[in-house]
Amino acid sequence: MTSVVKKMVFTGVMAGWMVAMSIGIAHATYYTNTFQVSVWNGNTTTKYATLPTPSATPFATFTYSGPIDFVNENGQSGTNTFGEFFGSHSGGISNFTSADTFTQFLDTTMSTPGETYNSYLAFNFNFNGTGTVSVTHDDGASLYNANGSLFTSPGPTSAITSTAFVPFISGSGNVEPLTLVYVESNGAPAVLTMTATPEPSTWLLFATGLAGLLFFGKKKMSFRNVKNQI
Repeated sequence: MTSVVKKMVFTGVMAGWMVAMSIGIAHATYYTNTFQVSVWNGNTTTKYATLPTPSATPFATFTYSGPIDFVNENGQSGTNTFGEFFGSHSGGISNFTSADTFTQFLDTTMSTPGETYNSYLAFNFNFNGTGTVSVTHDDGASLYNANGSLFTSPGPTSAITSTAFVPFISGSGNVEPLTLVYVESNGAPAVLTMTATPEPSTWLLFATGLAGLLFFGKKKMSFRNVKNQI
């Protein structure tokens, strides 16, 4: 391999790495997907964010398309409704099913001080590839794949961040089914945000591929130059 080609390959790897880093940073924004959501609410709803889901009929079910970026920053004695929790993202809710109207659902209190009136939400979704997931939650949250929990922090808490690596195990087409469980308990604030960063090896593969394209592009260009000189 000539020094010129080596330089091209090195430049390609570095360019790929820079692109990978920029894409990785972009993916560190709030995780966006389409989620199938089931909600339980009331005095008999558990305060622990674990599977299995409650045995009672869900208070509401719906499809949510958008980022996991839900924050109600009111104090414990402040209002704490689903509308305040979902905020402007409530526009991403569709296929809503409940005995209540959608407006009544948004006006429903999620939890009250004392840990006796709670809300349990299960978000089912398909995660593409592998990577690291970080979930900031107040109160409890847990993340599951087909083999069990990836992280569990089920009890009432102030806002903390739980992190897990999502491996590829059971899905098809490099898609891994996951369930994110969140429980709001003991009054506001209510926080659930999630970011996802792809596995570094994915970006290394991308950079290697880009280097290969530059290498073969250089060979093709050299061949054309020789041909033109004949």
